[in-house]
Amino acid sequence: MIDKRKRLLIADDNKEEREQIAHFFSAKGHEVIQAESSKEALSLSIRERIDAAILKGQLPGLTGYDIAPIIKKINPNIHIILLLGKEFNDDGIEDNKIDFFDCFEEPLNLDRLNQKISCT
Repeated sequence: MIDKRKRLLIADDNKEEREQIAHFFSAKGHEVIQAESSKEALSLSIRERIDAAILKGQLPGLTGYDIAPIIKKINPNIHIILLLGKEFNDDGIEDNKIDFFDCFEEPLNLDRLNQKISCT
């Protein structure tokens, strides 16, 4: 059960994965905004009130690692969750100097992700 309806930003360049996550959270009663690029994610984070951002670590151009601190400056209260692919290297997180709310490795467990979103 949802404590409170959340507005979520999902940034993933893989349309199928992004829509799967969006559908899952929409079915749980959350409002979902989708971005297929880091540029679009940044634009949406400026224009929209967002409670949590789910960012793919390896977006083309600016990565999820790159845009996370920018989004955090725009909205200091946002919770950022990073999706890590097989190419994950934890050096990127340490270099970023941002505290991610959580990180999830692929394959993604949507139920676990939902538990974390419920805590935001």
